[in-house]
Amino acid sequence: MTTNIQKPNPTSFEELLEGMTTKGKYDYLRIILSKNDNRTLGQKYLMATKHNFGLVKLLAVDFQENFIQMDFEDVTTGMVKQINFDVEDQEFKFMLVSWSDIKKMVLAENTNIPDDKLLDFDY
Repeated sequence: MTTNIQKPNPTSFEELLEGMTTKGKYDYLRIILSKNDNRTLGQKYLMATKHNFGLVKLLAVDFQENFIQMDFEDVTTGMVKQINFDVEDQEFKFMLVSWSDIKKMVLAENTNIPDDKLLDFDY
């Protein structure tokens, strides 16, 4: 005797957007933090995971069959990596913080820094 296990219907892109823009089902997917609403492709972000952090550039974002796919370029090495995660998985994967916001905060505190060279992480 075989048991048919039904998978839940995949989340549509519209359902995903609605759940992320209102206080709702996908609150945990708000992964890009930016004070000045400057989220664009090609922008640099400090990416923090459970195990490390680094400076990345967001190259692409896509959504297919319940998975968000994001392409990042490591700013130091130039290596490109795609990260895929299921929108139903609520476990912490990573957080992105706008690099330009970090620079603004640091420069506001230290007005005698001539440029942003000191902001580079050696990791």
